Amino acid sequence: MTAPVFTCPPSHAHGLTANCYTAHACRCTGCREAGTARRARMRRLVAYGRWGGARTPIAAVRVHVMILQRFGYTYAQIARRAGIQEHTVYRCMNHRNRTILADNAARILAIAPSYADLDPGTLVPAEGTRRRLQALACLGWSGAAIAAIAGVSLDTVHRISSAPTVRVVVRNAITAAYDRLWNQEPPTDTKAQRQSRTFALHTAQAAGWVPPLAWDDIDTDPEPQQGEDAGVDEIAIALAVDGQPVRLTREERHIALRELHAFGHLDSELAARLGVDVRTIDRDRKLLGLPANYWTEHEAAA
Repeated sequence: MTAPVFTCPPSHAHGLTANCYTAHACRCTGCREAGTARRARMRRLVAYGRWGGARTPIAAVRVHVMILQRFGYTYAQIARRAGIQEHTVYRCMNHRNRTILADNAARILAIAPSYADLDPGTLVPAEGTRRRLQALACLGWSGAAIAAIAGVSLDTVHRISSAPTVRVVVRNAITAAYDRLWNQEPPTDTKAQRQSRTFALHTAQAAGWVPPLAWDDIDTDPEPQQGEDAGVDEIAIALAVDGQPVRLTREERHIALRELHAFGHLDSELAARLGVDVRTIDRDRKLLGLPANYWTEHEAAA
Protein backbone atom coordinates (compact mmCIF):
# COMPACT_ATOMS: atom_id res chain seq x y z
CA MET A 1 0.00 0.00 0.00
CA THR A 2 1.43 3.35 -1.04
CA ALA A 3 1.93 5.85 1.78
CA PRO A 4 -0.09 9.04 1.34
CA VAL A 5 1.80 12.13 0.23
CA PHE A 6 1.60 14.80 2.91
CA THR A 7 0.58 18.31 1.86
CA CYS A 8 1.01 21.38 4.09
CA PRO A 9 -1.92 23.76 4.59
CA PRO A 10 -2.36 26.43 1.89
CA SER A 11 -1.31 29.13 4.39
CA HIS A 12 2.28 27.81 4.32
CA ALA A 13 4.84 29.38 1.99
CA HIS A 14 4.92 26.50 -0.48
CA GLY A 15 7.93 26.71 -2.77
CA LEU A 16 9.11 30.06 -1.43
CA THR A 17 11.41 28.40 1.10
CA ALA A 18 12.67 24.86 1.59
CA ASN A 19 10.91 24.55 4.92
CA CYS A 20 7.76 22.73 3.73
CA TYR A 21 9.77 20.27 1.63
CA THR A 22 12.51 19.45 4.13
CA ALA A 23 10.91 19.96 7.54
CA HIS A 24 7.28 19.04 6.81
CA ALA A 25 7.97 16.51 4.03
CA CYS A 26 5.39 18.25 1.88
CA ARG A 27 5.32 16.94 -1.68
CA CYS A 28 2.82 19.28 -3.31
CA THR A 29 3.60 20.47 -6.84
CA GLY A 30 4.98 23.83 -5.72
CA CYS A 31 7.32 22.33 -3.11
CA ARG A 32 8.56 19.57 -5.47
CA GLU A 33 9.29 22.01 -8.31
CA ALA A 34 11.06 24.44 -5.98
CA GLY A 35 13.10 21.59 -4.48
CA THR A 36 14.12 20.41 -7.95
CA ALA A 37 15.18 23.96 -8.88
CA ARG A 38 17.25 24.34 -5.70
CA ARG A 39 19.06 21.04 -6.30
CA ALA A 40 19.76 21.97 -9.91
CA ARG A 41 21.17 25.33 -8.80
CA MET A 42 23.36 23.58 -6.23
CA ARG A 43 24.75 21.19 -8.87
CA ARG A 44 25.58 24.09 -11.21
CA LEU A 45 27.35 26.03 -8.46
CA VAL A 46 29.29 22.95 -7.42
CA ALA A 47 30.38 22.40 -11.04
CA TYR A 48 31.65 25.99 -11.28
CA GLY A 49 33.29 25.90 -7.86
CA ARG A 50 30.92 28.53 -6.52
CA TRP A 51 28.70 26.45 -4.26
CA GLY A 52 27.76 28.22 -1.06
CA GLY A 53 27.73 24.83 0.65
CA ALA A 54 31.06 25.88 2.02
CA ARG A 55 30.71 26.72 5.67
CA THR A 56 31.94 29.74 7.58
CA PRO A 57 32.28 30.50 11.32
CA ILE A 58 28.94 31.44 12.83
CA ALA A 59 30.15 33.95 15.46
CA ALA A 60 29.74 37.08 13.29
CA VAL A 61 26.28 35.95 12.20
CA ARG A 62 25.15 35.50 15.80
CA VAL A 63 26.35 38.99 16.69
CA HIS A 64 24.49 40.46 13.71
CA VAL A 65 21.29 38.61 14.61
CA MET A 66 21.53 40.01 18.16
CA ILE A 67 21.95 43.52 16.73
CA LEU A 68 18.85 43.01 14.58
CA GLN A 69 16.92 41.70 17.57
CA ARG A 70 17.82 44.75 19.65
CA PHE A 71 16.56 46.85 16.76
CA GLY A 72 13.24 45.00 16.95
CA TYR A 73 13.48 42.15 14.42
CA THR A 74 12.01 38.74 15.15
CA TYR A 75 13.40 35.49 13.74
CA ALA A 76 10.59 35.49 11.18
CA GLN A 77 11.37 39.02 10.01
CA ILE A 78 15.08 38.26 9.70
CA ALA A 79 14.32 35.12 7.71
CA ARG A 80 11.92 37.03 5.45
CA ARG A 81 14.53 39.68 4.69
CA ALA A 82 17.27 37.12 4.10
CA GLY A 83 15.08 34.81 2.01
CA ILE A 84 15.90 31.79 4.16
CA GLN A 85 13.99 29.51 6.50
CA GLU A 86 13.04 30.78 9.93
CA HIS A 87 14.44 27.68 11.62
CA THR A 88 17.85 28.50 10.08
CA VAL A 89 17.91 31.77 12.01
CA TYR A 90 16.63 30.00 15.11
CA ARG A 91 19.41 27.39 14.90
CA CYS A 92 22.01 30.15 14.65
CA MET A 93 21.09 31.35 18.12
CA ASN A 94 19.87 28.23 19.88
CA HIS A 95 22.18 25.42 18.75
CA ARG A 96 25.85 24.79 19.37
CA ASN A 97 26.78 24.95 15.71
CA ARG A 98 30.16 26.54 15.13
CA THR A 99 29.65 27.08 11.41
CA ILE A 100 26.89 28.08 9.00
CA LEU A 101 26.47 27.81 5.26
CA ALA A 102 28.42 30.69 3.71
CA ASP A 103 25.45 31.60 1.50
CA ASN A 104 23.11 31.89 4.49
CA ALA A 105 25.71 33.86 6.45
CA ALA A 106 26.08 36.35 3.59
CA ARG A 107 22.31 36.78 3.37
CA ILE A 108 21.93 37.50 7.10
CA LEU A 109 24.95 39.79 7.31
CA ALA A 110 23.63 41.79 4.34
CA ILE A 111 20.54 42.90 6.29
CA ALA A 112 20.81 46.57 7.25
CA PRO A 113 18.35 47.41 10.06
CA SER A 114 15.35 49.32 8.73
CA TYR A 115 12.07 50.22 10.43
CA ALA A 116 10.39 49.65 7.07
CA ASP A 117 10.93 45.90 7.55
CA LEU A 118 9.09 45.80 10.87
CA ASP A 119 5.37 45.32 11.38
CA PRO A 120 3.56 48.44 12.73
CA GLY A 121 2.93 46.77 16.07
CA THR A 122 6.54 45.65 16.60
CA LEU A 123 8.05 46.96 19.82
CA VAL A 124 11.37 48.78 19.36
CA PRO A 125 13.62 50.65 21.83
CA ALA A 126 12.03 53.96 22.83
CA GLU A 127 15.23 55.92 23.51
CA GLY A 128 15.43 57.66 20.12
CA THR A 129 11.75 58.60 20.26
CA ARG A 130 12.11 59.89 23.82
CA ARG A 131 15.13 62.00 22.82
CA ARG A 132 13.13 63.55 19.99
CA LEU A 133 10.36 64.60 22.37
CA GLN A 134 12.91 66.05 24.78
CA ALA A 135 14.77 67.92 22.03
CA LEU A 136 11.53 69.48 20.79
CA ALA A 137 10.69 70.51 24.37
CA CYS A 138 13.99 72.42 24.37
CA LEU A 139 12.52 74.54 21.57
CA GLY A 140 9.29 75.11 23.50
CA TRP A 141 7.11 72.40 21.93
CA SER A 142 4.70 70.93 24.47
CA GLY A 143 3.73 67.27 24.56
CA ALA A 144 0.17 68.16 23.55
CA ALA A 145 1.36 70.10 20.50
CA ILE A 146 3.66 67.29 19.39
CA ALA A 147 0.93 64.70 19.93
CA ALA A 148 -1.52 66.69 17.79
CA ILE A 149 0.97 67.04 14.92
CA ALA A 150 2.08 63.40 15.13
CA GLY A 151 -1.50 62.15 15.28
CA VAL A 152 -1.06 60.21 18.51
CA SER A 153 -2.67 60.61 21.92
CA LEU A 154 -1.14 62.73 24.68
CA ASP A 155 -1.18 59.63 26.93
CA THR A 156 1.04 57.90 24.38
CA VAL A 157 3.52 60.77 24.49
CA HIS A 158 3.53 60.68 28.29
CA ARG A 159 4.14 56.92 28.38
CA ILE A 160 7.20 57.25 26.16
CA SER A 161 8.94 59.27 28.90
CA SER A 162 9.37 56.11 30.98
CA ALA A 163 8.62 53.15 28.70
CA PRO A 164 11.58 51.06 27.46
CA THR A 165 9.88 50.29 24.15
CA VAL A 166 7.47 51.89 21.69
CA ARG A 167 5.47 50.51 18.79
CA VAL A 168 6.93 51.12 15.33
CA VAL A 169 3.82 52.98 14.17
CA VAL A 170 4.15 55.46 17.06
CA ARG A 171 7.90 55.78 16.59
CA ASN A 172 7.43 56.60 12.90
CA ALA A 173 4.69 59.17 13.62
CA ILE A 174 6.78 61.05 16.18
CA THR A 175 9.87 60.86 13.98
CA ALA A 176 7.90 62.47 11.14
CA ALA A 177 6.75 65.24 13.49
CA TYR A 178 10.30 65.76 14.72
CA ASP A 179 11.65 66.02 11.16
CA ARG A 180 9.07 68.74 10.55
CA LEU A 181 9.60 70.71 13.77
CA TRP A 182 13.26 70.36 14.78
CA ASN A 183 14.22 73.82 13.46
CA GLN A 184 10.94 75.63 14.19
CA GLU A 185 9.63 77.39 17.25
CA PRO A 186 6.05 76.75 18.42
CA PRO A 187 3.34 79.36 17.76
CA THR A 188 2.83 82.01 20.46
CA ASP A 189 -0.26 83.80 19.14
CA THR A 190 -2.44 83.07 22.16
CA LYS A 191 -1.84 83.22 25.90
CA ALA A 192 -2.31 79.45 26.17
CA GLN A 193 0.33 78.86 23.50
CA ARG A 194 2.79 81.15 25.27
CA GLN A 195 2.16 79.42 28.58
CA SER A 196 2.66 75.99 27.01
CA ARG A 197 5.93 77.13 25.47
CA THR A 198 7.25 78.56 28.73
CA PHE A 199 6.25 75.41 30.64
CA ALA A 200 7.99 73.19 28.06
CA LEU A 201 11.16 75.29 28.25
CA HIS A 202 11.20 75.22 32.06
CA THR A 203 10.64 71.46 32.09
CA ALA A 204 13.43 70.86 29.58
CA GLN A 205 15.92 73.02 31.45
CA ALA A 206 15.08 71.48 34.83
CA ALA A 207 15.55 67.98 33.40
CA GLY A 208 18.81 68.85 31.62
CA TRP A 209 17.57 67.89 28.17
CA VAL A 210 19.45 68.97 25.06
CA PRO A 211 18.20 70.51 21.78
CA PRO A 212 18.22 68.80 18.37
CA LEU A 213 21.60 70.19 17.29
CA ALA A 214 23.29 68.55 20.29
CA TRP A 215 22.82 65.14 18.62
CA ASP A 216 24.73 63.81 15.64
CA ASP A 217 22.61 60.64 15.40
CA ILE A 218 19.75 60.97 17.85
CA ASP A 219 18.98 57.24 17.69
CA THR A 220 22.44 55.81 18.24
CA ASP A 221 24.67 58.41 19.95
CA PRO A 222 25.50 57.23 23.49
CA GLU A 223 25.68 60.84 24.68
CA PRO A 224 25.01 64.30 23.20
CA GLN A 225 27.93 66.19 21.70
CA GLN A 226 30.19 67.98 24.14
CA GLY A 227 32.26 71.13 23.94
CA GLU A 228 32.07 73.46 20.96
CA ASP A 229 30.13 70.98 18.86
CA ALA A 230 27.29 70.95 21.39
CA GLY A 231 26.45 74.58 20.67
CA VAL A 232 24.74 76.98 23.03
CA ASP A 233 21.93 76.24 25.46
CA GLU A 234 18.90 77.28 23.42
CA ILE A 235 16.57 76.64 26.34
CA ALA A 236 18.39 79.10 28.58
CA ILE A 237 18.38 81.71 25.82
CA ALA A 238 14.65 81.31 25.21
CA LEU A 239 13.90 81.60 28.92
CA ALA A 240 16.07 84.71 29.23
CA VAL A 241 14.28 86.33 26.28
CA ASP A 242 10.98 85.52 28.02
CA GLY A 243 12.23 87.38 31.09
CA GLN A 244 12.96 84.31 33.21
CA PRO A 245 15.95 84.39 35.62
CA VAL A 246 18.56 82.01 34.18
CA ARG A 247 22.35 81.93 34.02
CA LEU A 248 23.86 82.43 30.56
CA THR A 249 27.31 82.01 29.14
CA ARG A 250 28.86 85.00 27.38
CA GLU A 251 27.97 83.58 23.95
CA GLU A 252 24.41 82.82 25.04
CA ARG A 253 24.04 86.33 26.48
CA HIS A 254 25.15 87.84 23.19
CA ILE A 255 22.55 85.82 21.27
CA ALA A 256 19.81 86.84 23.70
CA LEU A 257 20.98 90.44 23.55
CA ARG A 258 20.69 90.54 19.76
CA GLU A 259 17.16 89.16 19.91
CA LEU A 260 15.99 91.51 22.67
CA HIS A 261 17.69 94.51 21.11
CA ALA A 262 15.65 93.97 17.94
CA PHE A 263 12.51 94.59 20.00
CA GLY A 264 13.77 98.04 20.96
CA HIS A 265 14.55 97.42 24.63
CA LEU A 266 16.61 99.99 26.53
CA ASP A 267 19.97 99.08 28.08
CA SER A 268 18.46 99.13 31.57
CA GLU A 269 15.72 96.72 30.48
CA LEU A 270 18.25 94.47 28.77
CA ALA A 271 20.38 94.39 31.91
CA ALA A 272 17.39 93.48 34.07
CA ARG A 273 16.29 90.68 31.73
CA LEU A 274 19.77 89.19 31.34
CA GLY A 275 20.76 89.59 34.99
CA VAL A 276 23.89 91.70 34.44
CA ASP A 277 25.02 95.26 35.09
CA VAL A 278 23.96 97.92 32.59
CA ARG A 279 27.64 98.56 31.88
CA THR A 280 28.00 94.95 30.76
CA ILE A 281 25.14 95.49 28.33
CA ASP A 282 26.85 98.63 27.06
CA ARG A 283 30.09 96.76 26.42
CA ASP A 284 28.34 93.79 24.80
CA ARG A 285 26.24 96.03 22.62
CA LYS A 286 29.27 97.94 21.35
CA LEU A 287 31.15 94.69 20.76
CA LEU A 288 28.24 93.41 18.64
CA GLY A 289 27.90 96.71 16.80
CA LEU A 290 24.40 97.40 18.08
CA PRO A 291 23.24 101.02 18.56
CA ALA A 292 21.52 102.10 21.75
CA ASN A 293 17.73 102.13 21.67
CA TYR A 294 15.96 105.36 22.73
CA TRP A 295 12.30 105.91 23.43
CA THR A 296 12.40 109.74 23.29
CA GLU A 297 14.60 112.50 21.96
CA HIS A 298 15.07 113.69 25.58
CA GLU A 299 16.53 110.31 26.58
CA ALA A 300 18.81 110.34 23.54
CA ALA A 301 20.15 113.72 24.49
CA ALA A 302 20.72 112.57 28.08
